[in-house]
Amino acid sequence: MLLFIFTGNQVLKPVMKSLAFAVLCVSCAVVFNSCKKETTKALKENWGENASNLASLSSGPSPNTLRITTVAGQPFHFGYADGPGSQAMFNYPLGIDLSEDGYLYVADVINDKIRKIQLSDNSVSTVSIPPAADGSTIHNPYVVRLARDGTLNIMQGPNMIWIVKTDGTVLTPDKPAANATLSPDIERDPSGNFFWIGEVDQTVNPNNTISSKAYLKKLYVNPVTNVVGSSPLTLNVNGIEQPDRSDFDILDFYPGYNGVKYVVINHTKLYALSSAGVFTRIYKDLDLHEIYSIVSSKDSRTIYLAESGQIKCIADGVHKFLAGPNPKYHDGRNGFGSEADIFAEKLALSKDENTLYFSDVNTGTIRKMQLK
Repeated sequence: MLLFIFTGNQVLKPVMKSLAFAVLCVSCAVVFNSCKKETTKALKENWGENASNLASLSSGPSPNTLRITTVAGQPFHFGYADGPGSQAMFNYPLGIDLSEDGYLYVADVINDKIRKIQLSDNSVSTVSIPPAADGSTIHNPYVVRLARDGTLNIMQGPNMIWIVKTDGTVLTPDKPAANATLSPDIERDPSGNFFWIGEVDQTVNPNNTISSKAYLKKLYVNPVTNVVGSSPLTLNVNGIEQPDRSDFDILDFYPGYNGVKYVVINHTKLYALSSAGVFTRIYKDLDLHEIYSIVSSKDSRTIYLAESGQIKCIADGVHKFLAGPNPKYHDGRNGFGSEADIFAEKLALSKDENTLYFSDVNTGTIRKMQLK
């Protein structure tokens, strides 16, 4: 089974799946508790008393009542076929997005296609993507976001953005400067009126040290320069803890409905950018590995994470495991909670917040978790 990861230069590369990530060791309890108090103080100053639970968490029991079923795709049968959900086939379905009219869009990486699922009957079809002005065709799409007017915002390897308008016009903005890399993610602003991208700029100094700058930018193509991104929000890299500060990537982020931007640094640590511009690490006592997706509820009290194939949630200061790879059965089975065998990669929360959809890269399927 191949897993696509993003390396330091942001090139999409197939490698064998590995869940091994280094775990940060915790210093003495006195220093750790002092850091937590300072983090809590900073969060309260910028987000109020309700943000105190961002500094630490308690663990709650796993609810084994959440049903998981397969929406489309044939488990462990990788290929290309449209049709009824149970007969359709994907080849590394990754990025997903929900539309207002009841479709789930899927970036089908190895098939070089954008697929869509009609959720009323789970039927699968292929979206027609015209070639770009230079004749090139879409290749390895791994992110897809749908605008209200039907425009498709697609990120394809290696880190190229395609904007496909409803009239068939395709915009392919230039890549950033050589010292800059885009985050392998596009996220919708809670207003629904525009999208965000992430960017990290790194410069090697004469003494071989690295100077870094990081931004979240509105997804906009400058008609003069053809460069993507505008109105940047600057992330204070001094807020990133060592040793990550000297070499880091923004591998996922999520603009919350509370005005907070949640940012994943190097797959393993969660940071938050407040509406006041304060950038700080959150949930320091939570041991995280390979975070590939974040979504939150509209009241911002619940965050869902896809992490190492597992689905977890953080709700009101309580951290819970919801589902993940079954330790005994590796057959992609459906079921309730930990009984199911899943490997979740990208998440999409339904508008009514009753259903959490996710791409399962292990089985090559699109699945859902019934939350209510």
